[in-house]
Amino acid sequence: LHDPSKGIIILEGQQFQNQFTDSDDPQRRNMTYIDLLTQSHYGGSPRGHAKYTYRFTEILSAGAIPVVIADDWVLPFRPELVDWKECVVFVPERNTLKTVEVLKGIGEEETCRRHKACWNIYERWLD
Repeated sequence: LHDPSKGIIILEGQQFQNQFTDSDDPQRRNMTYIDLLTQSHYGGSPRGHAKYTYRFTEILSAGAIPVVIADDWVLPFRPELVDWKECVVFVPERNTLKTVEVLKGIGEEETCRRHKACWNIYERWLD
């Protein structure tokens, strides 16, 4: 899935540090995880040890669209308060390797709509 030439960067922990601190590009060398997230349209929010992960709200706070890769997730707030389908991209765990394909199938207009919906939800309920 990781392919920087196509704008797809998948890193975690020490991989993130090495990818950016070893770069020849000074702008990239000083990039933090939050910098990367705020410049991203989407952020991966895979299942944690429980049915929720702090990455979800971290992604929303950065202005990105969460890509929830988990089954039976417990989302914040009752469905009658927040329609997460307007914002979040859900990928069943069995389809993890199809995540890039799913995201490529989302057009620019829908991406903009989802950004706006996510930001509205964040500002109203989580900020």
